[in-house]
Amino acid sequence: MWRPATSTELMPSDLAENLAQLRQSSLRRLIVAVVGLYLLMQLALSATWPSLFSWPVVPVVAIVFGSSAAGLFLTRVHVDLAHVIWQIGLSTAVVLAALTFQRPEPLLLLAFQPFMFAVIMGWPWGGLAWLLVTALVAAVLRDGGVEGFTLAYAVAIVFAGALGGVLGWAAIGNLVTVAQWLHDADRQSRQNLQDARQHRSKLLQAVKELDQANYRLVRINAALATARHTAEEALRFKAEFVANVSHELRTPLNLIIGFSEVMILSPESYGGQQLPGAYRADINAIYNNARHLKALVDDVLDMGRIDAGKLAFTREPVEIQELLLEVDGIVGDYIAAKGLTYAREVEPGLPALTIDRVRVRQVLLNLLVNAVRFTESGSIRLEVARSDGTVRFAVFDSGRGIGAEELSHVFEPFHTSGGDGGARWFDGKGLGLPISKKYVEMHGGKIGAESVAGRGSTFWFTLPVAGNGAGQHTESRLVEELRSTPRPLLVAAVGDGAVMSRLQRSLDAYQIEHVADLRRAVAVADELEAVAIVTDENRLPAADVVGALPQPTVPVIACQALKSTREESLPDVDITLTEPVPASQLLAFFDGLPPEQIHTVLIADENPDTVRLLRRVLRARVAAGTLLEAYNGEEVLQRLRDERPSLALVDVALCDDGGVPVLTRIAGDATVRPRWLAALVPAPALLSQGREVTVTLPADLTLDRMSGLLRAICSVFVAQETDAATAIGPEPQAALPG
Repeated sequence: MWRPATSTELMPSDLAENLAQLRQSSLRRLIVAVVGLYLLMQLALSATWPSLFSWPVVPVVAIVFGSSAAGLFLTRVHVDLAHVIWQIGLSTAVVLAALTFQRPEPLLLLAFQPFMFAVIMGWPWGGLAWLLVTALVAAVLRDGGVEGFTLAYAVAIVFAGALGGVLGWAAIGNLVTVAQWLHDADRQSRQNLQDARQHRSKLLQAVKELDQANYRLVRINAALATARHTAEEALRFKAEFVANVSHELRTPLNLIIGFSEVMILSPESYGGQQLPGAYRADINAIYNNARHLKALVDDVLDMGRIDAGKLAFTREPVEIQELLLEVDGIVGDYIAAKGLTYAREVEPGLPALTIDRVRVRQVLLNLLVNAVRFTESGSIRLEVARSDGTVRFAVFDSGRGIGAEELSHVFEPFHTSGGDGGARWFDGKGLGLPISKKYVEMHGGKIGAESVAGRGSTFWFTLPVAGNGAGQHTESRLVEELRSTPRPLLVAAVGDGAVMSRLQRSLDAYQIEHVADLRRAVAVADELEAVAIVTDENRLPAADVVGALPQPTVPVIACQALKSTREESLPDVDITLTEPVPASQLLAFFDGLPPEQIHTVLIADENPDTVRLLRRVLRARVAAGTLLEAYNGEEVLQRLRDERPSLALVDVALCDDGGVPVLTRIAGDATVRPRWLAALVPAPALLSQGREVTVTLPADLTLDRMSGLLRAICSVFVAQETDAATAIGPEPQAALPG
């Protein structure tokens, strides 16, 4: 059984071995079944016909049992040989039984021979068995040795044998095919199982590695969180340090500036004594250098604002030629004083740029000043031209140049250059170029440097011109009116000195005249032909003074943002003066008061030098005997009760013995409140962000002017969107050249 139609050599060894084992077991079972069936048949026939169980049947039985035993034994050695011997024995027993009993029925069993050979040994052996059976039947029929064996018996045996062989071949062929399929399926399943085990092993390894990576990621995230917290703490400490140091620097600087300003501008405060000319020149130098140092302190504060992402950044349409003229006016004398030649090459037809004029001008000044410092002799050239959708500014110098190693660090904060042997020949503080880089990047541009030691340097930066087409950067008629003169005048009715200082720095293209209140601003605007009045919202409403304006074309701009964060929490006072109080601002406020109603003035501050400065300023307007002083809260209250001054200048930091701010006590007690109360507040670190700006014009706006005004306003918001898209994270820098 299970011999395939094809050669076993073409089969896998394991399949051929399995089929051989199946043939062996099938043959053994078949032998046992046939022998058992023969015994049952012999016993049944012997019981029915006792005459059949006689000595003549003994050889038949012996042959059957002998061949069966031999077949069972040989199945362990050779299945095919065992099957042939067994089948020969059975055929011999059948023929012997037919001859012994002279009956043809036993010969019918020969028809099973082809079937069993086809099943056990395959269809070739089945065909051979059929031929042998046919020959044997023909021989018996020819000899006539079996009585009653006719041609019909012979034909039946031959036909049945052929049919049995065909059935055996058909059945076993399909079974072998199924076995091959099952074997292939089993082999494939085993392969799949092995692959699955390998994949599972890899998956487990991947899961293990993923767990390890996740663990490392958690550790890294924890370390990053710790580092970020540490960095934020360091940034906060740095900001606090900058604020504290700046405050400590500002206080003495304010006093130096204040006293020197009074000595120069108000000598009448010293009883009419005139200073010698040499003294005035020296004091003027002190005054100018102190103002310069204060500007540096303001730049340090700007560094803190950069860290906080709140640096003042105002875009406006700027003509490039106009910007370059401003730069030339500032740095031209400096270049000439060093004996260098200066040339400027500008491509004609360049468009206006929507930029922060102050910041970009500072970048140009930084690059030009650095070029002068790097150049001992020769020339400096500034080139401005279009370049791939941008305007490229480049500063060339013929100085000693910068080495490749040094060049890679020039934009790092606090990095300063060194000459041969490390000697410092460049006296910058290492902040100008990093600040310039930040300003350029805030505009969406790029900055870089090219240099070869001994051959000069080139520093360049680009500013995008997208959105600055001719139709977009043309200013409205209203804006043109506000800029119709080289230095158009703005009148600022702002009580906060910090706000006033910010306006002067941000609107340096305008001449700003500071006045004490809005009504005074109306008169000054009429007298000086100002283009606009700027005020904060907490002053007189702009609409109340429109009718009193002598020039109906002067707009009044009320800005909610023009007040400090401290001012919002102050009690009801007449004016807020931010320290350092400029002498001009204090005198302007004082001059706006009715002189006949001022008989005594109280100055209250915990700093005696500040009191002395304010006293010195007011000496030009008030007699010395009517100026009172106080240095703590209780002393202020006592002075107010006893002396009843008309005007009190009180520091907001002063408190009474119970810790209550003196200003709160004064504002809430009519018995001690003077006729006019001024609050002295320190400069705020940042200005509050207002949401409303009101522009009031006494005359009706034409459609053309309204369209221009709307375009100007919308351009601010477009610039803000551009800032948000192009600004990068703040870095600790300061706006210092070099």
